[in-house]
Amino acid sequence: MPRCERELETDNGEPGISMNTMRLKPNPQPPSAAGMDPSQFRDICAELAQLRYRGIAIGHTLNDCLLVHLYWGHGDWRSSTRWLHQAGMARHALHPRHGDGGAAARVRGRTLLTWQQSTPRLNQLLLPVLEEIGAELAAVVMGTPGAVPGLTASVPVVASEQAADYSPRTWRAEYGRCRAEWDSRVRDVCRTYDLPRGAFEVVSLNLMVSSQRIEGFLRFLEESAPPVVLTEYDRNHLWSCLILAADRLGIPTVTLVHGVVGPEAIGFSPALAGRVVCWGDADRQKFLAAGEPAGKVVVGGCPRITRELALAAADAKARLGIEAGLPLALLATSPDRGYLQLAEAFCRGVEAMPEITGVVRLHPAESMAAYAEVAARHRGVKFMRNREATLEESLAAADVIVVRGSGMGGDALVKRRPVVVLDPLRAPGLEPIGHDWDLIHKAGCPSAHTSEELTVALRRLIGDETFRREKAEEAERYVVDFCGAFGRDSARLIAGRVREAAGQR
Repeated sequence: MPRCERELETDNGEPGISMNTMRLKPNPQPPSAAGMDPSQFRDICAELAQLRYRGIAIGHTLNDCLLVHLYWGHGDWRSSTRWLHQAGMARHALHPRHGDGGAAARVRGRTLLTWQQSTPRLNQLLLPVLEEIGAELAAVVMGTPGAVPGLTASVPVVASEQAADYSPRTWRAEYGRCRAEWDSRVRDVCRTYDLPRGAFEVVSLNLMVSSQRIEGFLRFLEESAPPVVLTEYDRNHLWSCLILAADRLGIPTVTLVHGVVGPEAIGFSPALAGRVVCWGDADRQKFLAAGEPAGKVVVGGCPRITRELALAAADAKARLGIEAGLPLALLATSPDRGYLQLAEAFCRGVEAMPEITGVVRLHPAESMAAYAEVAARHRGVKFMRNREATLEESLAAADVIVVRGSGMGGDALVKRRPVVVLDPLRAPGLEPIGHDWDLIHKAGCPSAHTSEELTVALRRLIGDETFRREKAEEAERYVVDFCGAFGRDSARLIAGRVREAAGQR
């Protein structure tokens, strides 16, 4: 996504559900569209998917943009931001970014793995798969340049911008041919769905940049001729362009599922890759319910997940600077609507229990500045940036994990840690959405709407051994469907799926 957008910047934390490399800054004013209904969001995506560039459905590359600005409600619709987007279009038109050539020759004939950036979670997901495919047969296309610990030097690595090598003159001619039709349809969509003033500029800028990436990836793939392309996520702003270009050229494509999938599969479906390798049957059923063909979606597990914790609770607390003598309740935040209300309710709930410690671990897409006021009001609760506490350390240290819309809830159940779903914005009686629905209805996790209800749930999970055991048994039944394979077993399954796809060419 273009860097001129004010509220997004790269971050070195773990990837979230959909926005692997983006950190949301606090919006200086409330957005005029604070989130969107899933059905309306799908309708908008379907309308924009009709746009074409060289016959390719370029509207599918807008997933990141539309999720952040419209579905999550983080759009900044000020006039000054509109001008920045217009200036961004002028810059990309005059000085389009493109590679310097030579990247294709370094990876010719190898299986391509996309790697958004080097983070603990992505590295743990992809390294085992690469090793099972074979270092001598694989190459990496890196979104954000950076060293990957453990990646052997024999594997060629090219940056995505180097891979996207193309002729600006050729791009301008094709873009010019398409632009009038794009402008007309985007304006129609903005009017039909009453989108905020400024949405046209956001979408138009992203379409322009995506057309440049597609132009470059077409040339890169023609010259590198990979037998198959494997991506960790086929719907983001970079790899959607690569996958669509590969499909145009008849190159088989496979996508992993980099995070938990909500009941509506928003952000994951329609899948662009030819084959989807999801974690377990629970997610497979969500893809099928969203309309994906049965033969397209298979179970491969998740290589980065293991059942056992990597370190003892006391050691984890020591690493995080947390008192070892008290039980720990940890909130895993998410950059969705109402994130401040979520943190506030958590802090009040744990402060009512002096016998426990409370920690708030931020989602990688969030900054400490966004939580400054809440943290100042609740100095007894420790707020930690995502990179200050690894997933393994956090799960090992915590006695209970509290979530709303965070994939860490599923990770916690796999590690046999109890989970509470806290949602202060959801009124009693209303159904939860996203991963929360699974955690409550399938895994049996306690649900809380207020800080008082959270306190009750925490006391039962920490102090009532019978209740805690009952919840652990329900969670174990859920984990069977949640993830079909773990660690190296999963990596072998995924590598086999990749070989199958390559053989179908």
